[in-house]
Amino acid sequence: MCLEQGDAGDEWVIGDRGYALAPWLMTPLTNPQTHQEASYNQRYALTCSTIERTIGILKGRWMCLDTAGGKLLYKPEKVCRIIMACCVSHNIAMKRGVPLQPPHQDVRPDPLLGPDHRLGVEVRQQTQSAPGYPRPHQR
Repeated sequence: MCLEQGDAGDEWVIGDRGYALAPWLMTPLTNPQTHQEASYNQRYALTCSTIERTIGILKGRWMCLDTAGGKLLYKPEKVCRIIMACCVSHNIAMKRGVPLQPPHQDVRPDPLLGPDHRLGVEVRQQTQSAPGYPRPHQR
């Protein structure tokens, strides 16, 4: 991979705290100390959220991308071409007004989400809707 060889240019991959920081791999700061570090973490989180929403939309339209419908058991190069084809096809569908399917709802409760976690989700949602919270730029 050219990124691992230091040929990233002005492009980066983002990863969570489970990955080690690299010149081509940006991760969040564990304990931001300055306004700039906190701002970086906010932009990082906004970027992750945008990516997660985009992946969710693509999985909703193309079952082959959703692990509930199976997995793409191909070489990485072929998987990249499949994902690119799904992105292009999605853009064509959007231009032609083809509606998205409603999101798949998993009726099984998530065993990792206990009462404390659910309360944390509510607090986070309230925080995000508070005045002054950074909003994505509208185009």
